[in-house]
Amino acid sequence: MRIGLVSRTDREEAIQLAKEITDRFSHHDLFYDSDLLPFFKGDPIREVDVLMVIGGDGTILRTVRKYSFPILAVKVGRHGHLCEISPDEVSCMQDILKSHEVSRLMKIEVPGAGEALNEVVVRAKIPDKVARFRVAYGNHVDEILGDGIIVTTPTGSTAYSLAAGGPRIEEGCPVLCITPICPLDLSFIPRVIPHDWEVVITAVDKPCHMTLDGFALSSLSVGDQITVRKSSNCAIFWRKKKL
Repeated sequence: MRIGLVSRTDREEAIQLAKEITDRFSHHDLFYDSDLLPFFKGDPIREVDVLMVIGGDGTILRTVRKYSFPILAVKVGRHGHLCEISPDEVSCMQDILKSHEVSRLMKIEVPGAGEALNEVVVRAKIPDKVARFRVAYGNHVDEILGDGIIVTTPTGSTAYSLAAGGPRIEEGCPVLCITPICPLDLSFIPRVIPHDWEVVITAVDKPCHMTLDGFALSSLSVGDQITVRKSSNCAIFWRKKKL
């Protein structure tokens, strides 16, 4: 089997775990993310069957942006909702490689900008200034005055959206959620919408910036708009086989 190894490199625990996994799976063809090449002798990741990712949700989000291969994640970090096993369960990884369940998680996209597994955020450039946003979805058009707008997938519903007052959405539900960030008009509460609806967000009166999964991508001038829609791609995770 061709295995790619991705890891955070800012914690010694993660590097040591990467070395342990390298030893355990030395009988496979191993490839390494560019951040790991200073620590290991090997080739960079090309075509692999699975990525073993060591870190938390941030590491996984970076990995999903960089690669499209299935992920088997080991939690080393504060937040690891997307991780399948803990460091003391590394010995069971071989069993998961042989027999596993597959989760296909919805991603969303902004055409011309990229994809997100968790959320797309548009918010005012100046932190202490509220902005007006026009949000169109389905047959609805709303204007919202506040700090920003989040469009989230079910996977991302437990992240920024939840902190901003959005609902927790179960994995696999065919929906998106529009969550306002600190709205001044409380008449607009989070909206759960069908996953095949597009969401068009317009910066009405102030410059804004857009991020995808926390990665800053572009600025919006007054009058600019973006479209958020379900991507044709998904993020694939290998899970333990249910008994």
